[in-house]
Amino acid sequence: MDIEALKRSCTIIGTEYFNPENKQSGVLIQTADKSFHVLRKGEPDVILRMCSQYYETTGIVKAMNKNERELLQHTIEGMAKDGLRCIALAHKKISIEEFFTSSPPGLILLGLVGLRSSLRPGVKKALNDCIGAGVTLKLITGDSMFTASNVATECGILEAGKNQHNIVVEGQEFRKYTPEERLEKVDNIRVMARATPLDKFLFVQCLKDKGNVVAFLGRGIGDVRALKEADIGLCFGSRSAEMAEACSEIIILNNEFPSAVDILRWGRGTYDGIQAYTEFLLTASFVALIIDSVMEISPREPRGVHFIEVVSEGKSPFPVFQLMWLKLIVGTVAALTLVVKQPPGEIMHKPPRDRKETLINNIMLRNILVQSSHTPNHTFQGKHTLQSEQQGTEYNDLPHICPLSRLQHVYQEFEQNFFEEIQKKKLVWTINGITVVFRALMAEVFGRYSDTARLDMGQWGICIAIAAVSWPISWLVKYIPILNMSFFRNVRWPVYKSKVK
Repeated sequence: MDIEALKRSCTIIGTEYFNPENKQSGVLIQTADKSFHVLRKGEPDVILRMCSQYYETTGIVKAMNKNERELLQHTIEGMAKDGLRCIALAHKKISIEEFFTSSPPGLILLGLVGLRSSLRPGVKKALNDCIGAGVTLKLITGDSMFTASNVATECGILEAGKNQHNIVVEGQEFRKYTPEERLEKVDNIRVMARATPLDKFLFVQCLKDKGNVVAFLGRGIGDVRALKEADIGLCFGSRSAEMAEACSEIIILNNEFPSAVDILRWGRGTYDGIQAYTEFLLTASFVALIIDSVMEISPREPRGVHFIEVVSEGKSPFPVFQLMWLKLIVGTVAALTLVVKQPPGEIMHKPPRDRKETLINNIMLRNILVQSSHTPNHTFQGKHTLQSEQQGTEYNDLPHICPLSRLQHVYQEFEQNFFEEIQKKKLVWTINGITVVFRALMAEVFGRYSDTARLDMGQWGICIAIAAVSWPISWLVKYIPILNMSFFRNVRWPVYKSKVK
């Protein structure tokens, strides 16, 4: 058959794009003899209901009776059991008015086509990585139950040979459940076949109502409502509809599913980095607040400003250079150290977080309270410890405690050897080395501006030893019991969602 000649002999008059509700699409063409023909493509069950005749292998048109329908239905089920996605093709000669008014009955079945979609390289491993990370995978598709079950088994969502009762359902069945029944069954359902856009939306909504954090991966118009309802909507860049992209929080530009695993890994790593930086910043802020307050109300210190003035007018006993060090240099360096780092592979073995879990958890509160309570004591004992009466010596050890303690906090949530891990992090060593050099220059060279005193080698050694105390303290504090209650559970954190309606 000359395909090019066939294309030249036909003119496309109108196109009806795929509709996820009636699961079919169509095109109206005009042939060389000026007659109009409608061509339909879609789900076999839908197309067969519209057909009254069919073509034999010899090209003869015959009426489709009950026996032929049962034989065709048996063929469709056999293709689905073999893992093929079946598509039915039909046509009819009609007038142009019939095409745009309604789906014309009495179509002639052209044939059935079976498509097999094999998993792309890396997909199976990515799915296993998701399962290992505690992610529950669920498949929602418009395909038949047989096709959906085969695909889910191949992907590892279903176990081969396992009873699939109440695990694999059709969208129509799920839709008929009462709201209470949906909430009861939604966690057990792994595969939903013959799903409509409404079914996908209801499924995602029920998962969220059960307290799950839901990520939905879709690409078609029928996925728009589910993408908007999910906590995180994902789609593939060049293989998704524009509306699907507009309703997604994350667009995977390389169209590779393994990238979703990278998104999960980096998301967990970023969250851990934010928690670590928050813990460090709150600890440093509490220490500075305690030092500010005590120095102003202490009778042993020279009178500066009153404590009320410190609170109301923002006055501080620290010179400007020291404040710049504490707020700018140390804060910036801490952010680079804690946030700009590759997420470790072990992070994928952690259980998922509860959607009600707060950013500042009880472990962080415990660490903040312990670290911020012992640090000011070393600061106020600076003159006695260093055996110096020079002004500013009480401040010298605090900037050392901060960067050295920060090194330990980066890895305190992991069980690996701290020194073994730190050797792999050249960026951490570099940044903290710069921090120590700046602190030494501030004390030894710019003491006139920073209001600090120069120290001899012995005094520097004492400062470093005091700073290192945070290591055993951080190790011992892990054994302090944690209260099983959250102090920030009722705090509502802002969540970004797409504004597309």
